[in-house]
Amino acid sequence: MKYTIADAIHILKPGSEYNLLGEDYSGLEWLDSVETKPTETEINNKISELDAAEPMRLLREERFRLLSECDWTQGADVPDAIKLKWQSYRQALRDITNAATTADVVWPTEPS
Repeated sequence: MKYTIADAIHILKPGSEYNLLGEDYSGLEWLDSVETKPTETEINNKISELDAAEPMRLLREERFRLLSECDWTQGADVPDAIKLKWQSYRQALRDITNAATTADVVWPTEPS
């Protein structure tokens, strides 16, 4: 996902009202009385920050999906033999964000 001016404004000044015609700053018109409007530099910095964080956000999203798919394995009515097999897999998923970069990620294998 490529973040936009609107994404950055939403984070920097939530609830502010503006029009944005086109995709650059020439079409930005503030409609409310936000006392301190973010500068073009602040908006560009936020866009860069969001873009840099995107790979980790996607990794966490996938991790959450995989954890959700196996939540059933930890229920009170699930036999210990099944629970124990899945606990190390689930912990490995939780630890996945400890990789140095998103390129270093090695997804654990689901127990059989």
